[in-house]
Amino acid sequence: MTMDERGRESLSEQEHAELMELALLAPLGALLPEEQRRVALHAAEGCARCEVALREAHGALDVLALAAPSVAPSARGRESLLASLDAAVPLRVRPERQAPPPQPRRGLAQRFAAIAAGLALLLASASLFEVLRQGRETRRAFELADARVEQRIAAEGQQREALAQRVGAFEQELETRVASSVSLALAGEATFGTADARVVMDAAGQQVLLLASRIPPLPEGRTYQLWVIVSGAPRSLGVFAPDRDGRVIYVQSEPLDLPTGVQAAVSIEPSGGVPQPTGPIVLVSR
Repeated sequence: MTMDERGRESLSEQEHAELMELALLAPLGALLPEEQRRVALHAAEGCARCEVALREAHGALDVLALAAPSVAPSARGRESLLASLDAAVPLRVRPERQAPPPQPRRGLAQRFAAIAAGLALLLASASLFEVLRQGRETRRAFELADARVEQRIAAEGQQREALAQRVGAFEQELETRVASSVSLALAGEATFGTADARVVMDAAGQQVLLLASRIPPLPEGRTYQLWVIVSGAPRSLGVFAPDRDGRVIYVQSEPLDLPTGVQAAVSIEPSGGVPQPTGPIVLVSR
């Protein structure tokens, strides 16, 4: 550790805060010579915080100088300027003027009052610039947020429109399917009295769906066969077998013409099925 670092560490927080206050006043010329030397020595030791304070004070002093209004020179200042011009041009002779009486020097209280007023204006100017900067940044942030919200709303509107079109197409297709489909509940007797089965035949989509439960298993060599009966004439829609829990989900693609009065039935037939029903009808639509 260097001697300068030990010196900085030996300062208390109160002493360091006092040095920072002196650093803010230094650009105004408001310090005593001893205070000025103290600030200069402390800054030379490499204190980053006080260096920042000095730079900010100098920057604010520049802003204060730019913000100061222009004023007309006083009568005494005007006479001093003319007198200096007379001294530079000896060919012009002007009558001697009586020097004005010396102005009394301002007291210590007046000097500190002027320094305090200047410091207040300095701090107010710096605060005003900071407020303006923050206001511009806030306005830009709101503008960016508004743009993002508008883009999101536009994207969501397009998504809603696309979804509405898809829903409309689905509803139209569903209406067409419903208009061209037939749903029939099937019931049985004896051992099939507890069975629950339904056949949905979609002529537009050319699909047949059979859903059933509690269908008993059949012995080897026998199978269930589904029939559609139109005007008393049966037509095979294929064979199926329940799972071990008696459930059936059977789907078959089949060109269909479904006039009014169509029926469905299930019979027990030899494995592989037959062209016309030969076995008992165990389930039939009512």
